[in-house]
Amino acid sequence: MASESIAMGDLVYEADGRFTDVVDYGVAYEDWVSGKPLPAAGQRFDLTWEGTVTGLLEGTLRGVEYSCARADGRAAVHFHGCLTTKDGARISVLATGTSIDDEQGLTRLFQHIELHTNFEAYQWVNHLPVRGEATLDPSAVGKIRATVA
Repeated sequence: MASESIAMGDLVYEADGRFTDVVDYGVAYEDWVSGKPLPAAGQRFDLTWEGTVTGLLEGTLRGVEYSCARADGRAAVHFHGCLTTKDGARISVLATGTSIDDEQGLTRLFQHIELHTNFEAYQWVNHLPVRGEATLDPSAVGKIRATVA
């Protein structure tokens, strides 16, 4: 597939998965998702995530989301992962962005996503401007929708 054939707004992939492990640095993740206020200094969480990917890219995605949460509920998010396609190609996924908690206790996530691979059949992803948006329920399955920006 050539990147010239992809239009703005096209779905590159949708990832459907869950957090499988959490590392905290003094405040339990369970306290944060239950609504307990974070300390004024905020808190850092390393959240291991894995799931399936559908769309122009299909396969699995595994990685770690590094989240620095502020006391007001906003967080800076940095994700490093590997998207493995159904035919075994590996694509590096780097996503940075911010998240905001809403009134319903869900987290709205906005990301800039960079994809890179040296597998020839997928090099079309290397220079795509990709954005990700999601509404996450921290206690449940999380879906990320990544589209061409």
